[in-house]
Amino acid sequence: MKLKILLCLALVLSGLLPGCKPRHIPSPPSADQVREWAGFPAGFQLQATLESMTNADNESQSMIGKPIWGCTYANPKRSLASFEIIVCKRGTLWGTNRTQALKMVEKQVALMRSLKSPDEFVKKAFQIIPLPNGRKAYFTVLGFGPGGTGLVGFSYEHDYDLMIGEDFDAEHGRPAEKQIKNPISPANDLPVIFGKVETFLDAQQNVRGEP
Repeated sequence: MKLKILLCLALVLSGLLPGCKPRHIPSPPSADQVREWAGFPAGFQLQATLESMTNADNESQSMIGKPIWGCTYANPKRSLASFEIIVCKRGTLWGTNRTQALKMVEKQVALMRSLKSPDEFVKKAFQIIPLPNGRKAYFTVLGFGPGGTGLVGFSYEHDYDLMIGEDFDAEHGRPAEKQIKNPISPANDLPVIFGKVETFLDAQQNVRGEP
């Protein structure tokens, strides 16, 4: 199972009110930055790829909203893990399910906390954490099955919506001779990576706002 989310790279950023300067939308981090934040070893290399949503189905477009840019980070020859960073126009992520998405994660976190002994995966997968800018990041499972696992974290920022996905390929059905030998896994969990990415993007906003 490969939970690829196809993204749209917009050529023109939308503005504020007529006559005002357009909002500044931050640029994506480099592959080496994501490698470091994810906790991959220094000699490991990720490839950053801007994704297109030209042929995305209606369901994907409805979920993502109105993407401004999206980038995937992967090394399929050496790791089963990959990452996707998506920046959408403010107020569009999850489409009409925007409010329901927050409530869904809140219910999942409450259910997890009611368990007597939740395992480590559950505790890390379902979280709500505060961000340095005062907003919150929500984490949940996007997909789970014999082919792999997809995790996602998202937040509603001041000028854009941010979503980061982490996909683990289980190589289900792949012949043994084609499977990765000794795959390299990230040392850090998605909330840690999300915090690094959000701080990086937010810093660009702050620099832009300086006189």
